[in-house]
Amino acid sequence: MHDLAWTRRTAFLVDLPDRPGELARFSARLRAADVALTALWVRPAAGGAGKSVLVCIPESPEQFREFSLSAELAPAEEPVLHLEDRDSVGALVRTLEQVADAGVNLREVQAIVVDGRFGCFVGAAPADWMRLDELIAGAAV
Repeated sequence: MHDLAWTRRTAFLVDLPDRPGELARFSARLRAADVALTALWVRPAAGGAGKSVLVCIPESPEQFREFSLSAELAPAEEPVLHLEDRDSVGALVRTLEQVADAGVNLREVQAIVVDGRFGCFVGAAPADWMRLDELIAGAAV
C-alpha cells in the first residue's frame, strides 16, 4: 500500500557565519519570535569563506517573512516539496526513479525515517518545477 503525500513548501535560506554558537543563537531568536519550523538544516555556503547557509522550512512562510523583516534578514526563498510515505525497502528509490524518468533534475534531497515513515524535502532545478508539478498532479509518483 502506497500513501505518498506531496506538499509544496517554501524554504528560506539564511546566511550565517560558520562558527560555534551561531545556529543556537539563531534558533533562540526563532523561539523568541514563536516561529515554528517543519525542518531545519545547515549546509556550507558556496565558496566557503567562513559562511554557512541555514535552510529553514517554517510552518507559516508568512510568519517567517515577518520575522525576517523584524530581524533585518534578507533570506532567499526557494520552493521545496515535502514527501511523506510509509517506509519500506526501496520506497524512496522508487519515487526518485519516477522523478528521474520524468526528466526532472533534483538539486537537493534531505531524507529521514521516523516511526515507520520516511519523509524528505526535495528541491528541483528552477527549469524543472513545472514538470515536477505535472508529475505530482498526475499522481504518477
